[in-house]
Amino acid sequence: MFKPLWSSEALADIDPPPRTASYDTKLKYRQFRDEIQRRKQFNEQLKAQRDTYWQTSNNRYFQVLTDTMLRTNPAPWLVA
Repeated sequence: MFKPLWSSEALADIDPPPRTASYDTKLKYRQFRDEIQRRKQFNEQLKAQRDTYWQTSNNRYFQVLTDTMLRTNPAPWLVA
């Protein structure tokens, strides 16, 4: 139903390259850091979507259950 979250290993930061690193190495580090940020944002969005889904779905499920209970076994004070 939902895609899996990124693991903590996939979200772990890496140490920055030394000052003497080549431009290519620094660029790769920056791209990897940006990718980690995208993964973290994805996890946050997915958690929010799951929370919203379960709140609305559980609410519907609860309504169905309580409506069924009232029809099949109403409380004595509700029976006229």
